[in-house]
Amino acid sequence: MHSRVDGSQAKSRRIELAMYCIPQALNSAVNEAIKYNKLPRWLVNLRHLDVLFFCLASAITVFCYKNDPKSIRPSFYFLMKWLWA
Repeated sequence: MHSRVDGSQAKSRRIELAMYCIPQALNSAVNEAIKYNKLPRWLVNLRHLDVLFFCLASAITVFCYKNDPKSIRPSFYFLMKWLWA
């Protein structure tokens, strides 16, 4: 069963879809840029770039947890509170 990805989705569902689609799109864009030699050689040779992206995402999540807890879903907020309290 397929779901439409447009404005008819609930707002929370659209955010979840974007959180899935954006990294996939970035990965595809980087792979295409590498394939057509559009990236500098030093950038192509970087290893473990996924770790850097994970660190950035974690930093954003912790920043939101500390500065704007209402922006985080209650279930995730309570999990973070349990982990870091």
